[in-house]
Amino acid sequence: SAISDAKKGRTDFAAFYSAASFVVITLVLSFREIFRHLYNWYAPDVQKFVVRILFMVPLYSVQSWLSLRFHGPARVYIDTLRDLYEAFVIQSFVYYLIELLGGEDRMAELLGRKEASLGGHGWFMSKVFGMQRWRMGKEFLLKVKHGVLQYVVVKTILTLLTTFLFLPSGLYGEGTFSIHY
Repeated sequence: SAISDAKKGRTDFAAFYSAASFVVITLVLSFREIFRHLYNWYAPDVQKFVVRILFMVPLYSVQSWLSLRFHGPARVYIDTLRDLYEAFVIQSFVYYLIELLGGEDRMAELLGRKEASLGGHGWFMSKVFGMQRWRMGKEFLLKVKHGVLQYVVVKTILTLLTTFLFLPSGLYGEGTFSIHY
């Protein structure tokens, strides 16, 4: 038990067991909320994104709990699943916001009424990279969606490369900042 492990000085097992109790609480509360959304499925265009976002809570809690137990290479594979789902949820969050504000056409209309200066990129991006101001409205919304989609694709590719190519070949060391790893 956790108490006997703590008395023996095995605090890692005590932390593991106490964290397990919080994981169970998190799972119960999270799945309760998820099931409530699924049971009361009255706005599926919005709720599908909410359910995807809510799945982050049990995923993160189980991942954190397993990371206490599994150190080394196994932890990287656990983190890989979390990173892949995280990229998917970031995209879902943007689409959730768009849907919550009335859909793409309504969002483009709302953005079109904003000041043109909001489409700027700041001094550094404008001067160094020559980025032009985006027109507010449909163009701005499409560029934001493309940016989020690019993030999802790049994050997915880099996560898979790190896990299945760089780590096994010794070119990657988690938490190590060295050119000569």
